Order: sequence, then structure tokens, then C-alpha cells
Amino acid sequence: MAAAAYCRGAICAAAAAVLLLLQQVGAAEFSMQGYRRRGIHKITRITTSTTTTTEAPEHPPMQIPLDMVRRLSEIENVTDFLEHFVDRNSVSEDEFLASRFGDTDERKAIQYAKQAVCKPELQTVRIYPNDNPLEVPYPSCTRIERCGGCCGHSLLSCQPTDSEIVNFQVYIAEYRGGNLLQQQRKEVVPVERHLKCRCGCIIQEKDCNELQKYLPNECACACQNTDEEEKCTNQQNIKLWDPHECSCKCRNT
Repeated sequence: MAAAAYCRGAICAAAAAVLLLLQQVGAAEFSMQGYRRRGIHKITRITTSTTTTTEAPEHPPMQIPLDMVRRLSEIENVTDFLEHFVDRNSVSEDEFLASRFGDTDERKAIQYAKQAVCKPELQTVRIYPNDNPLEVPYPSCTRIERCGGCCGHSLLSCQPTDSEIVNFQVYIAEYRGGNLLQQQRKEVVPVERHLKCRCGCIIQEKDCNELQKYLPNECACACQNTDEEEKCTNQQNIKLWDPHECSCKCRNT
């Protein structure tokens, strides 16, 4: 009986030890899972009605640098594009040779489009603003060099860096009935001619308000009152940050 009792006691002790070990392992695993969960960066998105939690992206969205876009806008042919901007290993030998020496016979019907680079080009401009329906200016419009072409980015536009004023003589006649006009006067009208162009930021420093700082490399105005922005962001359920005015506003109810 004593031996049986001793065996039962030993078995119980062993079972208790195993149970304790399992509890410790489970606690460690639970702690590790909690550590993994805490390792995931979380942000709280607050709306007017509910609060949800989402995982923040590990990396910001990739964007093409504006400096590269500016240099791309100056390339005029496919050969320069492939040589200076595209990884040589990603271009087939046939494609590279075709860009330099011409294509094969079966593909000659396909032409390479020429890039419309940012430069002065002839454009039609109105010379004389005529508000009198009975007056006839001649010429009323002409072609003159103005900056044109694409810049490859929504933040950039083709802008003049050098220009001159050209004075045009315009005849002003008037209709008084009948089949002929009556000459009334001559006027000299100044018109701007663009000589040099480049791709520049659409948003300029003059567009920023007193609370913003101009970032030329990003073509943007950035709010400097970051403390107010942070306070406003912490109350997203009732307030909204306006990046254009750099002010905190109440949400519409």
C-alpha cells in the first residue's frame, strides 16, 4: 500500500511538473506572439464615426525624382534615352541597335515618335484685343516663338528663361456700312517672343503663404507650423488639417 501510494504521489508530481512546463512554454509563446504583434507598426485612423487600426506601409510610395524628370525632358531621341537613362542589361541588343541604325524591314512601318522637348516654337497669339464689334484690326493674330513642349510631370511646365519684346504695327479700320472699311488709325502693339525655355516648377515661391516654406526640389509649399498640425491630427475625429492654408478646421457635421 505504501509503495502504491508512493507511485501515485510520484506520478502526480511528474504530471504536475509536465503541466507546469506546458504552462511556461505556452506563456513564452504567448509573450513571443505579443512581441511580434507589437513589432508591427500600427497607426490609428480616426473618422467621425469609428476608430480603426491599420498597418502602416514599411516604405513610402516610390516616385521618380524631379531632377531626373527635368533631364528626361531634354532628351530628343530614343538612342539618348536608352543610352543615358535605361539599364543597358534590360534592353535587348536588337532593340538597342535598331534605335541607332534603324529597324528591320518588317518593322520599318513603325516609326519612333520624336519627343516634343521644351523649347521655343511658333504659336498663334492674338495681337490686338478687340472689344468693338465694328472695328477690324489687321493683323488680328500672328505666329511668334513661345515656349512649348512636354515636361513629363504634373508639377512642371515649359517656361521662358529669356525673352524679348517685338513691336508689331496694326492697322485699325472701322465698318460704317457698305462694302468697304474706313481706316481709323495705326497702333504699335508689343508682343513677347520667347528665346530660351526650360522645365520649371508650376508652383513658385511667390505662391506660398507666410506660414509655408518653399521646397524647390519638390516644387511645393510646406507648412512650418508643425506643432499645430500635430495637435490637429490628434483630433481627427472632429478637426481637419488644411495643408493649403496651414490651419486646423472643424469637420462638417
